[in-house]
Amino acid sequence: MDKKLKELVSKSLIFLVSENKLDRMAWKKVFNDLSVKPEQIVFFEDVSKALEAIKTRRPRALICSYVVKDERVDQLLVEYRKLNPDLSKDFTLVVAEQKEESLELASLELELDAILYKPYTTQDLEGKVHEVLKRKASMPKSFRTLFKGFADLDQGKEEAVEKVLEDLSGDCESKPRFQILKAQYSLVKGDKPQAISAYEEACRQGGGYTALSRLFDVLVEESRIEEAFSVIRELVEAYPLHPKRLSDFIKVCILSSNYHFFVEFGEKAFERGLRDKAFGYQLGAGLAICAKSIGIADRKVAIEANLKALKLGGDRIQIVDRALKNLLTLEEHNLVRELVEELWHEESLEETLEIAEYRALEACGEAPFQIFQRGIALTNKGVHDFHVYEVLLRSAKKAGRKPESLEEMADTASKHHPEKSAYFRSLVG
Repeated sequence: MDKKLKELVSKSLIFLVSENKLDRMAWKKVFNDLSVKPEQIVFFEDVSKALEAIKTRRPRALICSYVVKDERVDQLLVEYRKLNPDLSKDFTLVVAEQKEESLELASLELELDAILYKPYTTQDLEGKVHEVLKRKASMPKSFRTLFKGFADLDQGKEEAVEKVLEDLSGDCESKPRFQILKAQYSLVKGDKPQAISAYEEACRQGGGYTALSRLFDVLVEESRIEEAFSVIRELVEAYPLHPKRLSDFIKVCILSSNYHFFVEFGEKAFERGLRDKAFGYQLGAGLAICAKSIGIADRKVAIEANLKALKLGGDRIQIVDRALKNLLTLEEHNLVRELVEELWHEESLEETLEIAEYRALEACGEAPFQIFQRGIALTNKGVHDFHVYEVLLRSAKKAGRKPESLEEMADTASKHHPEKSAYFRSLVG
């Protein structure tokens, strides 16, 4: 077996990417022991230079730290996989300081060979490298042919792919990887129904993350929403969700009216802690949208969802605006005033917060004349929100303003919201 291991890598170009010299030297020694010549091993101390080189030199093996000089290597891993679609001939090992969901996702999405966490010993490193190489060395010929089919597909060799599928239809048809190749080939040919059928078969055969995630993507493209929800439900119950699928996940939950499922997902994600701020913003927006739809049908869940949305997106106007409006609809006026006070440090939210607080004044027992004065101050500042005019007109009448003054205010409100003119006039009539 050692001879086979050496044959796999002895002629390969290998990239080692890390700012840590001790790591690079340890990795180099493992491959030197496998008869890899020094000139076949290339060192990089930053990600940008490795990215430049990988496109022209096309390494067969990549070993890297997950974070190099405070920069994650996600894009480097993506580029590597584009150049090495044949999983029977590649080698990928990522060394990380700690477990991170983003690395787990990269491993699933790009089908990396191995992750090694620090601290590790020389024996740990050798064991991991040999484990991967042994797995590839013992791979049946049919599987090597199958994986070459993915490389052929990537290179546009459609006839070669057809031959692979035809030759292996007996031996490998019950293998999920065969069905995945069949699905990807069907997509290239423009046959999405056939692709969906093949991905579904791959899922039934235990194709795991790769089959489920790709099936979901195609179902969303084809607007098969109920089926897409069933797949994404299975996916997120077994694996972390890749950020690139979050917006589609939100859309599918909303269009299939599975608001509670998304809220439960969001709460679990929140409890785990989110390092990716963009993911947090999207999650917060999704929670606010779903909370609106849940509404009074499940007050407690809706309120909690809005509070989580504010924690995730408390510096984003659209998220804050939607969540506070939801809470006002739920008549949580005192809670809204408390939240406004907590969020007041965000200067960009000033108008949004002023409007929300103003709408809560009436239900919180503020005197009509005080509400009227606050409303006039807001409109004089250029705030022309529908709800501000609604509260202003109501309070003006309660405060005893003259009929001509009320009519003038209703006219002003109608200029900004002409479709609500009759309603505004009814408030002061």
